[in-house]
Amino acid sequence: MLALRIEYLTGRSVATSYNDRTTAEWPPHPARIFSALVAAWAAADPHSEDERAALDWLAEQPPPAIAASAASRRTVVPHYVPVNDTAVLKTFESRTERLAADRAEFADVLSSSSPNETSADTTALAAARRAATKLQKSIDKQEAGLAALKKADQEQVTGTSVALERQAARMLPEQRTRQMRTFPSVSPDDPTVHLVWSSSPPPDVRRALDDMARRVVRVGHSSSLVTCRFVDDAPAPTLVPNDEATMVLRVPGPGQVQRLVEAHGRHHEVEPRVLPCRFQRYGPAGAETPRAVDVSVFSGEWIVLRQVRGPRLSMTLCAEVAQAFRAALMSYAGGEIPEVVSGHEQDGTPSQRPHVAVLALPFVGHVRATGEILGLAIVPPRTIAAEDRLALLRALGTWEQAVRDRLDEEDVEAPPLELRLGARGVIELERVAWGIAPLANLRPETWCRPARVWLSVTPVALDRHPGNLRATDPAVADAAVRAAVATLTRSCERIGLPRPVRVDVLPSVTMAGVAKARQFAPFPADGRRPQRAKVHAVVEFDPPVAGPVLLGAGRYSGLGLFRPVVDAEGERT
Repeated sequence: MLALRIEYLTGRSVATSYNDRTTAEWPPHPARIFSALVAAWAAADPHSEDERAALDWLAEQPPPAIAASAASRRTVVPHYVPVNDTAVLKTFESRTERLAADRAEFADVLSSSSPNETSADTTALAAARRAATKLQKSIDKQEAGLAALKKADQEQVTGTSVALERQAARMLPEQRTRQMRTFPSVSPDDPTVHLVWSSSPPPDVRRALDDMARRVVRVGHSSSLVTCRFVDDAPAPTLVPNDEATMVLRVPGPGQVQRLVEAHGRHHEVEPRVLPCRFQRYGPAGAETPRAVDVSVFSGEWIVLRQVRGPRLSMTLCAEVAQAFRAALMSYAGGEIPEVVSGHEQDGTPSQRPHVAVLALPFVGHVRATGEILGLAIVPPRTIAAEDRLALLRALGTWEQAVRDRLDEEDVEAPPLELRLGARGVIELERVAWGIAPLANLRPETWCRPARVWLSVTPVALDRHPGNLRATDPAVADAAVRAAVATLTRSCERIGLPRPVRVDVLPSVTMAGVAKARQFAPFPADGRRPQRAKVHAVVEFDPPVAGPVLLGAGRYSGLGLFRPVVDAEGERT
């Protein structure tokens, strides 16, 4: 066993959560602690090869258990602090460095796309030429900007102006401009934290780890002072890795030291940065492992986009919006579009395997629910292959990069994506890049948590026509309802769920904001194809199942979306 003992000397931890600037991180994430050890190694001159090897050994170990007490969180209050980068004259260093880097990259691209070079990869050659054109435009723009800055500063230096005097006065601390900062912190009940690994290191590794731990003076903010020691015993852990738990912490992984070194080469502790890491779920130690529940073929790890501009659209257009988004996404997927993204095999026939669903998420289930579409979710299948997931992310990333290029805003994490809907207008969607979605109906857990009873929010387009559900003849109507129930039962089994114990077919449901089935547009939209009967339904399972529950022929386009039901006591049934 190996344990790292961290004691907070001031009794307080000051570290901002990675996904919420107003929240303190507690307990400290193992990746943050590991970064503190790497910083201790990197600060030494020369760098010790033994310590580097020890860090690599530690990074390859499974995620550690954690022994940490509860903590009291301080109310976060905005502070306005003077900025430190004020200058009398406008500086050219940063722009000049960027220009030099672009020129060097431009030269590399030109050499790789030389017409004299024989290249069998014409696609790569064309991409290199496009990159060269883009870089040339950037260089021209930067050179023009630098020339304008030089002219303006020369005029300031040769003259004496009130503006220049004011600019110089802003060098004084009391006259500097101020920017808002927050310093979220916690006061743990016990200021000592232990990270516990089950493995024991070789003696030389242990010595190197001990040396580095003694040089760690802070974890998080510079005011978060600590002492660190590797020890051979530790209290019982309070948190352990548990893939079924909900708490997500950042942990290191193999190659973490090299990734940190490369990241430092880019940001130099000046530019904004994101800590490279892996994510690991943690749960309370000793807690009973919840019984596994049946799940559908669709994953609960969604890519969520919220609507930020454009007309509010009724949920009755959910299939139209979802299909438009899929078409736009596929246009950025490049040459051969994977079957898991398109939903079609290479010969154009519908895919028989689970593939990506696109859902339009409406505002429902609230007393003020309007049924308007709030955003979209990209829902991959649980069995999606790594290369298919990469192709999906690459398509979305290419779309976002095209928007950044058009807006000339390279640093925007999630630029607004335009989705054109013909006569419906244009809406803009932004990917929820970090943390949880701001609205409950955009959060996967709202639609995926285990429950016995599920209620359709968008109607199910039945795979088979059941007959006349509205027949005046009771016998005909009953037969149609039985056929619809049988079809819905098979739909549940088709997406990997058990056979439901109850299925009720309804023309409408009682959830606030949900529209009646007949108000939705015909499906499929192509009038030359057979139209599907659409019904709402209540489906009950025993035991509970986890979502998302997507049933029927329109399940990949947002139809047949179910939501777990809340009983009168506020618990999921």
